[in-house]
Amino acid sequence: MATEGTTTIAQDGKSITISRVYDAPKALVFSMFKEPEHVAKWWGPSSWPVDVCDIDFRPGGVWHYNMVGPNGEKAWGKAVYQEIDEPNKIVFRDAFSDEAGNENNDLPTGISTVTFEEQDGKTTLTLHGEYKTVEEREKIVAMGMLEGMKETWGLLDDLLKTVQNK
Repeated sequence: MATEGTTTIAQDGKSITISRVYDAPKALVFSMFKEPEHVAKWWGPSSWPVDVCDIDFRPGGVWHYNMVGPNGEKAWGKAVYQEIDEPNKIVFRDAFSDEAGNENNDLPTGISTVTFEEQDGKTTLTLHGEYKTVEEREKIVAMGMLEGMKETWGLLDDLLKTVQNK
């Protein structure tokens, strides 16, 4: 798990905003979101590695993935891309699913907007997640999403450093 860098998290009403500054150019940080081989290395906490990561990176395309827990638990997720403005913004509807990609309506679904802003060679990555209700936001937080995202974005930082040092 990454030990350097700071991930900031704010909650307000139905939304969660997560932000981190990476010592990498915007185009490189953006590329980490569109290539399955990269996403599988940093998405999710290290104790829940990704073993399936299929990405159709286009508006209307689907990102379908599975994370495997320490005791073999499976956590399938599905995102449907709504907007892609490379290398500035990605908007997707994020849901839990089953192996076939059928969404689990018993768990929270959100709209995530990810923005990439570069200044002096560093990129501020911000994810703004909007849920249908405050209760849905609270449910996703209770499931450990905030802690998981802190580690996830730390893993992204580690991967960016590795890629840049090649």
